[in-house]
Amino acid sequence: MKALAASDVASDRQLAEDIKRFLIQSPHVKKVLRPRQRKTAPIARHAIERTPQPAMTKQRPDPEIER
Repeated sequence: MKALAASDVASDRQLAEDIKRFLIQSPHVKKVLRPRQRKTAPIARHAIERTPQPAMTKQRPDPEIER
């Protein structure tokens, strides 16, 4: 279909538009695309972002433990 839409021949481009219109109007495509559109709803950004955690620093053990 992309090749038809990019064609130099006007009848090919028209055919591509007709195919696209047919597919968009078909009940099966509407049924399949409707759930996909719902799944791609924008997700709240604040729900994804993590709160910054304090950086951990390495501590040397007590001198008593080293011995």
